[in-house]
Amino acid sequence: MTDFDCSKRRRIGMTSLWDKAVLCADRKTMDLCASALTQRKLPHRVRKKSGEYRPGADAIQVMTMKVSKGLEFPVVALPGVGHMPAPREDEKEAARVFM
Repeated sequence: MTDFDCSKRRRIGMTSLWDKAVLCADRKTMDLCASALTQRKLPHRVRKKSGEYRPGADAIQVMTMKVSKGLEFPVVALPGVGHMPAPREDEKEAARVFM
């Protein structure tokens, strides 16, 4: 899909899967979310490190909050955010990553 196609879709209110992201606090949650998306036959891409992001891929982007730094998505799901910080996790570090 070209940049023109993407901007045209946004102007007429259409969204695709590539502009949706699931941002997880940790890899365990990320794996659970990817498994749920697989069960529902929803296309998704799991991004475990910063070099693995492919903008424009027609798939839901699944990654940790740390890996998502610097990226923007119009639609974001934050599973488990009500359970932050994780046990034994530094509260200030969890807040920094969340922001």
